Amino acid sequence: MVYSATGARDWRPSCRALAMMDNVGQKRGTLDADPSAADGFDVSFRDLVERANDIFVIVDGHGVIRFVNQTYSRLTGIARQEIEGEKLAALFAPDERQNAQSRLTWALQSGGQSAVGLPLRARGGDPIELSFRPSAERTPEGALARIVLVGQSPF
Repeated sequence: MVYSATGARDWRPSCRALAMMDNVGQKRGTLDADPSAADGFDVSFRDLVERANDIFVIVDGHGVIRFVNQTYSRLTGIARQEIEGEKLAALFAPDERQNAQSRLTWALQSGGQSAVGLPLRARGGDPIELSFRPSAERTPEGALARIVLVGQSPF
């Protein structure tokens, strides 16, 4: 997260930096089994994102959650192993999924310029509404490659 000259939070650098994690996210199983499989930069960047106070989520082009950081798990009470590999809808409270996906689609169509409130599903409690800045990345052919969600944590 960076701040502009006016003091406003600018989420775009965080989204671009998180996209650099793609290599780490796709090789997560390899890295967990053999941390030497990635160069030092990837491991250091992963550590930085893991410890960030903001929530980071990466969803692949097929709508499958590929990465959530520790802040997501700490806030929602849902372990990484429970949510990674699930479809995007699993992030949201069951009775809010359709509305949340509509809001997310709207924010993505705005080019990531608009923050959107999304109700995260939480273990054993009410949904947690947080402000997210989503960013869609596309292949050279125009297909959706991934969605990066950066959410402001209340911590």
